[in-house]
Amino acid sequence: YLNAGRVLNINAAPQEGRTCCIDPAANAQSVSAAGTLYNPGSIVGKQYRNGMFADAHGFAMVMDQNVYTHLAGTRAISGVQTMQATWTTGSNFSMTGGSATMTAGDTFTVADCYHVNPETQQSTGVLMQWVVTANTTMSGTTSVPIAPTPIVAATGVVNGNCSVAPTSGKAIVWTTGATITSSPQNLAFCKEAFVFGTADMELPPDVQAHRETMDGISIRFLRQYNAMSDFSVYRFDVLGGFAVTRPELAVRIAG
Repeated sequence: YLNAGRVLNINAAPQEGRTCCIDPAANAQSVSAAGTLYNPGSIVGKQYRNGMFADAHGFAMVMDQNVYTHLAGTRAISGVQTMQATWTTGSNFSMTGGSATMTAGDTFTVADCYHVNPETQQSTGVLMQWVVTANTTMSGTTSVPIAPTPIVAATGVVNGNCSVAPTSGKAIVWTTGATITSSPQNLAFCKEAFVFGTADMELPPDVQAHRETMDGISIRFLRQYNAMSDFSVYRFDVLGGFAVTRPELAVRIAG
């Protein structure tokens, strides 16, 4: 969790409003590990009683049984894939090295390509991580779709994200686990990373209809009586959607 906070700090994330969502296994392991601590006594005692990991390390901790599990591709962790060509533009890297698969969500680093501070545009000394955005099969030279698109830091560049462009021959190291490994993807994030919005739905004229907004969420209520069946139908509807607006403010923690 501290390393997740470190990544958020490097990305200049706000200190307030940080949350860490973990799966049941991570929750159990964290509670067990914290059981050897003496302070703060009230929090350790509460964890012992309810079995839920308390807020810690700068995060509000929550457990969710629906944490996504990622299955890594067949690529080896290192020593096989390299950059086939220097990146110049676009959201694809040209890679070479063996026959293997990359799963959407696999992450990797490229040698000598470092993340930069979003304010100063200076190298942080931490290798930049990219994510594969679509399932890809490696066969010779392969174009691999990635995110984020590199923005090389330089004088006059705004919002650069890497110190140099990935160049031909540089080694690639995969950071989402060994070949065909399944791992829960616990998530540490700031609330500013995501946005959720709802729309006001139509109120039909021939039924009892009402619309209310609570905490920014628009909810529609409908009631209709069916004389044939002598039943009343009630329904609540929410029409909405969500988006990842600032992905740099969220970090995956492989379980």
